[in-house]
Parts: sequence; C-alpha cells; structure tokens
Amino acid sequence: MTAKKETATESLDLAEMGSLDTSEMTVYRNGAALDWKWIFAGPGHEKAISLRDKLLKKDIARERKIDLARTNGKKYKPEEKTPDDRLNDSVSLVLGRLLGWTPIAFGGKDYEYTEENARKLLKDPKYAWLASQALEFIGDENAFMNSSAKT
Repeated sequence: MTAKKETATESLDLAEMGSLDTSEMTVYRNGAALDWKWIFAGPGHEKAISLRDKLLKKDIARERKIDLARTNGKKYKPEEKTPDDRLNDSVSLVLGRLLGWTPIAFGGKDYEYTEENARKLLKDPKYAWLASQALEFIGDENAFMNSSAKT
C-alpha cells in the first residue's frame, strides 16, 4: 500500500494569502461603532503604490542631501517642521489611501466623499479622533488580510 502524495495545491495556496485590494474601516466614536465606513486602498492598490513611491522618492531625495553634505564636509541640517507640517503629513498619508466613505450627513445635509471634504475633516481638531483612527487602520496590515485564507 502506498501513501498518497500530498501536492502543494491541496495543502496551501499562497494566492489566497495576498492582501486585499480594498478594506472598509468601521468608524467608532466613544467605543461605539457608527453606521459609517471608510474605504481604503490596500497595499497592492494603485493608489497605495503611488503613495509609497512618492514617500520613497522623498526619502531618497533627503538621503541625497545628507550624502552631499557629508561629501562636501558640511553638517546636514534637516528641514524644520512645524506642527502644521506634521498634521499635513498625516492627512496626506490618510488621503493617499482613502478611496471613499459610505453616506453621512453633516449639519443635516449630505456630506459626500471628496478629497477636499476628507481633508477638512482630517485637519479639524474637533475630528482628530477620525484622523487617529484612520492612521491606525492603514498601519495595521491585518486590516487588509483576506480572512478566508487557509492558514
């Protein structure tokens, strides 16, 4: 009697373990889930890849400045960032992955997803909880994992 040889296609399929193209973040306020979802681009989505490339180019340019300063025997002085610069960086990270949201009202009127509406919300100190939640979500690789994958 011979044992049946297990094939790779029967045991584990790596294709099922790739990240999702998009993922929905349920918005929470004071620990309670709201009936509002934000849709984000997954790591392999073209919008996320574009953001990644932009950030990498920025890092490469900074490294070049450091190398050039060292080569010329000068001390590298990093650019000074203001709190507004930091906020804009965080907002850009979220907007670089945000694809949209489900319908919501603001002041009794429909508040459609547009990049400008999202930017206003994310920059408004009254809604800092949204920015924090969004940054945490896009930083969590598990948020973009296929839950049906066999592991």
